[in-house]
Amino acid sequence: MTKIKGFDCVYSNKSGDLFYNIPTRKKRPSGGGYTRRFVKLKTEDLLGAVKEIEKRKLHEKFHNLKPDGRRKKLRELKKKAKIYRFNLENAEKLADVIEFFSWRGFENFKLRVNYAISDLQFEKGVFTFNPKWIQKTSERELTFKVRQFVLERTRA
Repeated sequence: MTKIKGFDCVYSNKSGDLFYNIPTRKKRPSGGGYTRRFVKLKTEDLLGAVKEIEKRKLHEKFHNLKPDGRRKKLRELKKKAKIYRFNLENAEKLADVIEFFSWRGFENFKLRVNYAISDLQFEKGVFTFNPKWIQKTSERELTFKVRQFVLERTRA
């Protein structure tokens, strides 16, 4: 099981199934808190996982938290899901523009989100982008920017 970065208590196994990690009421024999168990989620994507956690009220199984803490945990999950959706939509927009080009340097590219940069960068097969910039930029401007990367690499 690997923990999904940015999502508290959501894990994934090798086959891609999602699990929600909740504490049980049993104490660990060695001390140090409660034992935990994994609840398999029926959905396959992270956005659906947050909806399923809310629908099945799995966040309320955290008996060691007060009701306010449980609601706060769900709000944090929803907020992270919104950020994830925002980044995913903008990554798809950028990937559509990149796939338009048939240049060999773009065959196996990766996308990386970075809010610290102002626009878009390309180094060693990795596009680093700011999702806020991608959202407010038209596809035509994105195409020109990616075209500049192609021209720079082919001239060098």
